[in-house]
Amino acid sequence: KNNKLWIGLGTGERANLPFMGSGATTLDNNRFYSVLDNDPLNATSVAAPLIETNLLDVTSLSGCPVISPSNGFFFVADEAEKFVTPPETFNFFVLTASYVPTGAASPCTSGGTARIYGFKITCGQGLFAGPSAATSASDRSVDIGSGLPTAPQVTITTDPNGQSSILVN
Repeated sequence: KNNKLWIGLGTGERANLPFMGSGATTLDNNRFYSVLDNDPLNATSVAAPLIETNLLDVTSLSGCPVISPSNGFFFVADEAEKFVTPPETFNFFVLTASYVPTGAASPCTSGGTARIYGFKITCGQGLFAGPSAATSASDRSVDIGSGLPTAPQVTITTDPNGQSSILVN
């Protein structure tokens, strides 16, 4: 957008999916980052490394907050939640999925909660707000079942009457 590159990435203990976190603090909670690269071709200079304090924390913010002068935003996931799929970006919206383990002892049983996230890559505004224009932080995700989720995929189709549809599966 405007010759700037937005990059989205989520964190998670993919090698240790049952990890439940400490519960005493949110410092070990995973995050989703949406980072703005104002000069993706390094035409003027190489950008300095970013740290979390260079980004706006939108965890509890609603709507589409002004990100400037920050270099992007992040939000903190729930306790033990992990982003386990690559993010898909379509029309400035990010779609990604997460997993929250239940702490079940048996790996043979389906457990945990699968969620799909949808939000604007430029500000974190949730996609699942419904018909009203107002959104809250909870509008970023929807529980979609139990077990590990698959990666969201966007499909554009046209029915025999010429009506276009966008499907996320």
